[in-house]
Amino acid sequence: MTKRSRAAIIAGIATLSILALLGVQTWATMARGTMPQFLLLHAAPDGRVFAPLGDRLYVESPAGESLEVIPLSRFGVQHFQGDFAVLSDDTLLLKTGRSQGGEPLQRCALKSGECRPLDAGENSFRAGVAFRLTVDEHNQRIRVADTVHHRLLLLDFEGRILREQDQSCRYPSSMARVAEDEFLVSDTNGARVVRISGREGDFGKQLGQFRVQGWSKQQSHTYPKGVAIAGDGSRWIVLTDGNINHGELYRQGHEDGTATPIPLPEDTDTLWPEALVDSVLLPDDGSNRIHRFALDGTRMPDFGSPELKAGLAEHAARATRLELIFNGSMLGLFVAVPLLGLALWLHRKAAAAEERGGGPVEFPAGDDASYRNPETRLRQQRGEYLFQRRLLVLGSRDARQSGLLLGVFFLLGSMLPFLMVGTLVTLAPSADWKGGPIPWLLGLWLVALLFMAVCLFQSQKHERLSLDARGIRYVSIFSGPLAFLERLFPGWELAWQEIEHITLKGAIGGIGGAWYYELRDRSGKKRLINAFSWRLVGEDETGLTMQEASRYSAASIEAAIRKTRLHHHLAEHMPGLTSA
Repeated sequence: MTKRSRAAIIAGIATLSILALLGVQTWATMARGTMPQFLLLHAAPDGRVFAPLGDRLYVESPAGESLEVIPLSRFGVQHFQGDFAVLSDDTLLLKTGRSQGGEPLQRCALKSGECRPLDAGENSFRAGVAFRLTVDEHNQRIRVADTVHHRLLLLDFEGRILREQDQSCRYPSSMARVAEDEFLVSDTNGARVVRISGREGDFGKQLGQFRVQGWSKQQSHTYPKGVAIAGDGSRWIVLTDGNINHGELYRQGHEDGTATPIPLPEDTDTLWPEALVDSVLLPDDGSNRIHRFALDGTRMPDFGSPELKAGLAEHAARATRLELIFNGSMLGLFVAVPLLGLALWLHRKAAAAEERGGGPVEFPAGDDASYRNPETRLRQQRGEYLFQRRLLVLGSRDARQSGLLLGVFFLLGSMLPFLMVGTLVTLAPSADWKGGPIPWLLGLWLVALLFMAVCLFQSQKHERLSLDARGIRYVSIFSGPLAFLERLFPGWELAWQEIEHITLKGAIGGIGGAWYYELRDRSGKKRLINAFSWRLVGEDETGLTMQEASRYSAASIEAAIRKTRLHHHLAEHMPGLTSA
């Protein structure tokens, strides 16, 4: 095996490794992004704590003992989107189905899993992916902070919108009852917490507010998210940065009181506190634990049964594995990319050494007996000489542009399946197949494959380049079904008397595939045709293949080109054919 072959094998292995590592990195990123975060839990009216984690719902006693672990598939979902609520009759309010689009709420029996959609027609609330629920069972009302649509809603127990207020808040992301018919709402992008009326007559009316600027030592933490009201009236508020990360917890004795920061671990990722009778819980997706604080802010032992803590450990382990896979693939890229560069350099160096050592080129010369089929003889009698059809026969700007276009479609055809798989993984928990990106990706992929198939068919359907007694004619690959693209890459035809001169040229280094003829017409326009792109129909190969040509010196390649049929035909009509 030659040095050049070994370098080519190394380059191929490095290229495949890079593609594989990019695929693994993309998969790990998408898989980590589709893992439901552990940021949400709720207490039932009887004190039980409901903690959704992955595809399971953990039911815990107020003391942190496991009561039940329920698969979310019982309610027709893979994970909770937005928010949920637990009612006193052992039913749950949650979003219907798995779609990320707007869907009605549903009320599901905890034991049987039987669900009834709260869909009262066009005026029903359609939940997206970000909303918070506050339930008033006594008055049969549901209040919603619809975050994405910047509005506050009052619903009846059938999901019907009774009142809507969309003027006071930007990204309202939490609502907590602070007094009779009064609620605190976190106006996230407004950097404030607003007190509103919850009464039906003036729902959403602003009754007061307080700002959160200056609470945090970090200037970026001015975005209030979760708000909880504890049994002693204290307010527990989470502030985040502009990316809604790195939540900080604050305790405020009363609305005008000083906000006291509650120390949290550095890796904390939290949004919503939950108030119990005697404590406050804070789910933390960063450290995969549930912090518990006494009402005065004193830290208590973490909340959760062994079963819940084991689920959190499993959740953390999966996230760690995906992070390790991502980091490992990144490290692999740091190795594979330089290896590819080194292999290409070695290949180029070996090719140059072989070229310097190349000797005379010997090849069989074609004779008339090798192409005496009736069709070719008839064309010879007419003075026509047709050449073997090839996908790209030009060495011109048009050929490079058309080749680039084909390359783009080839990449689309190659990469779109990976993008489709990644999108499937991303949307798996809540895929909206009708309105999502999958049909568009599939359609784009099919178009790319169809385009490439038509290009291949058209390139083999007819002879693309011909020489006859009249001149030289090139038929664009974009013809037939692709005729609408022919204006971008048109065909052309030159009569012999229109050609001023033809020059044989070679690229730097004398690489065989880069040798071409430059045709200059009398107007000064140039057209380039590749010296090794075709042969006579029925004729044996009398020239060098591109692989062979790269092994010889430039002088040897030029001597071989001058013995080809193409060169003879061009020289016959243009005696002044020169080399450059």
